[in-house]
Amino acid sequence: MDLHDRFYRVLAYCNEHFDQKISVSQLAASEHISRNYFSQFISKTVFKSFSLMIKYIRCYEAEHLLLTTDLPNSEIAYQCGFSDPKYFYATFKGWWGCTPTEHRGHYRACLEQTPRLTVLKEEEAEALLKDYITDWHLQKVFV
Repeated sequence: MDLHDRFYRVLAYCNEHFDQKISVSQLAASEHISRNYFSQFISKTVFKSFSLMIKYIRCYEAEHLLLTTDLPNSEIAYQCGFSDPKYFYATFKGWWGCTPTEHRGHYRACLEQTPRLTVLKEEEAEALLKDYITDWHLQKVFV
């Protein structure tokens, strides 16, 4: 069984059911592996643990609701599978570096601005990218 496929099956399941209680045992059984193996498997992914993966997915979904609805934070917490609004606030702040209310206020203001779009000619875009990549490499070498 391909580990890449397993990861995306688990991720897809968690994305679909983030608002429900999801356990390591449940997912391990669905993948026909032990709890220990499942935990080791997840620890080798970008998330490092099952708990961090679920927290990220729930905070991501909460961010979507914060920016697209006027639901109160406590309602968003429950809709995203958090058992307690205080736990939601702490987890959200851990991921995004600010409270849900601060996040909503900041990014809603950004979303309400008139978008500014600059269309570049191919040569201009190439020059900008070349300068950016050169600066990035210089920073890595000399800093």
